[in-house]
Amino acid sequence: VYGVPKLQLGLDFDAKPSEEIKQGQRDFFASLYTMLIDSETGPRLPTLLLSVGKTRIRQLLISPEDNVSV
Repeated sequence: VYGVPKLQLGLDFDAKPSEEIKQGQRDFFASLYTMLIDSETGPRLPTLLLSVGKTRIRQLLISPEDNVSV
């Protein structure tokens, strides 16, 4: 999950953290939490994902017009 912002910046997955990467990671996590629990912060993401379950996570991350059987 920490590598997604790196890839978005066009960097290698293994790129060392810079301020730009750290900011991208903060923004990415805030976006995920907002979509999942309508808050910019929350419990540790792996714990949240496991407790909510993959089917519900998919439903929360897919826009309603794109929400087809998952």
